[in-house]
Amino acid sequence: MELGETLEETALREVFEETNIKIESLQKTNIISTYPIKPECRIYYGPEPSYVEEHIFFSLINSNPMLSNEHSEFGWYKYEEAIKILTFENNKQALESVERILEKTKTKSV
Repeated sequence: MELGETLEETALREVFEETNIKIESLQKTNIISTYPIKPECRIYYGPEPSYVEEHIFFSLINSNPMLSNEHSEFGWYKYEEAIKILTFENNKQALESVERILEKTKTKSV
């Protein structure tokens, strides 16, 4: 997060930097995961913080990413496929939450 940025601005910037996708509309999920800072990562955070918060947002997009050097591949998956390949429980919970939000949105528009 850059000095003076909001969480939303940080998310938009990070997505663009890592995928070259310019997101117009970002949805907040209110899902926040907290992680302790590992000793080997301390150099990136300085001496003060003891944990990192991950805030989950999502957006609908209609273009393929151009990946930065931080990533080697990507894939588009249906919910049922994606939930099976996620290995971290917090990622599964985030995906489940987004799926519920999208289902509610779909129900309201029908």
